[in-house]
Amino acid sequence: MLPKHGTIGRYNKKCRCVKCRKANAKQHQKYMLAHPEQQEKARLRSRSRYGLDPNTRRPPVIHGTLNGVKSHKRRQTALCGECKEFVKADRFLREMRHKQRLAPCGTPAALRRHYRNKEPIDELCRRVFNMYERNRRKALSDAQNDH
Repeated sequence: MLPKHGTIGRYNKKCRCVKCRKANAKQHQKYMLAHPEQQEKARLRSRSRYGLDPNTRRPPVIHGTLNGVKSHKRRQTALCGECKEFVKADRFLREMRHKQRLAPCGTPAALRRHYRNKEPIDELCRRVFNMYERNRRKALSDAQNDH
């Protein structure tokens, strides 16, 4: 049976309703008041999160990199020009890598690609598919005849 709402036990069982979050916050405040060293650690973490403490290990945000794009998303701000250029270049590179990996026509993978992209199936792919299916059916019937 689950503990009732508004208790630490229910919060620990992954309930995140308003009552359970308040109970957890109250418990956390008690803990922080009883342990001043934890207050200092929390204060330093908070300052470093906002880039206020020069002794933090967090690297500066470099715009025009994945780090910069993630920073914009975290802060929910519009992308700057450098970060927009990075996103465009990254998208272009991904598309180029995808195009390079396409299987040549005449393979089962190419046939699946034609179906997936709703492309017309060329003669080579159709012949290979028919041959593949013929061999598959033959192997199934041979396996059934053996038993």
